Amino acid sequence: MARVQHARLEGSPLAPYLERLFISGEMGCRKPEPAFFYAALSAMGAEDIRRCVMVGDGLGSDVKGSLAAGLDVIWFAPGGEAAPAALPPTYIARSLEEVGRIIGLNI
Repeated sequence: MARVQHARLEGSPLAPYLERLFISGEMGCRKPEPAFFYAALSAMGAEDIRRCVMVGDGLGSDVKGSLAAGLDVIWFAPGGEAAPAALPPTYIARSLEEVGRIIGLNI
């Protein structure tokens, strides 16, 4: 699974903007456990989670876990899916370009 995630990043236009990829299988804790998000934030030296955002495509892992950890989350949903009312992401992006606009990058 980690190999798949690394390959996805390598082919992404976001790759030049990312310093590190956090994969649950490599971290000893799994999403949606808040511990996963806290470990990633700690590894990055994040001092203020209000200045952080998680980008993910899984409602049950990425969105649920981010919200449980107190993080803003961009749900990457290129298929146009609607987020359930019970699990609303902070933002919804339909393309990588839209992710870039939300976080202030020109991709």
